[in-house]
Amino acid sequence: MGRDFWIARAQTWQVLAAWRQGDRSIVGFFVSEMPPQPEDVAANGLTPHQNLSWLLHFYVAVESSVRAGLVDEQFITDLLQPHYQFYEEFFSEFRAEYRIHMPADRREPSWLTALPRLERVFNEH
Repeated sequence: MGRDFWIARAQTWQVLAAWRQGDRSIVGFFVSEMPPQPEDVAANGLTPHQNLSWLLHFYVAVESSVRAGLVDEQFITDLLQPHYQFYEEFFSEFRAEYRIHMPADRREPSWLTALPRLERVFNEH
């Protein structure tokens, strides 16, 4: 896990904190073409919603690698489960909120189905 992972994780923690206080505005960045409000830029040059997207797609890549047998499930579980568990409830709520607001004509993003599969991997070990 490189520097980008830690920056994206730290930035996403701020999104999570806002979410827990009832701010669901982050979903707007994922369902509309134009951001509903300006965002600050983190140390990695990405905005909060871009860092959340980066983290979601990181876990999609992990799940895809596990499913393809490219990495050992126990190793990935030992390495990443504690990091993922911190966000598991938020990711679940975020997916549900996204589904409510997702445009009907938009293709479903890979993280909607990959994250629940990854959670099953983590929960089996």
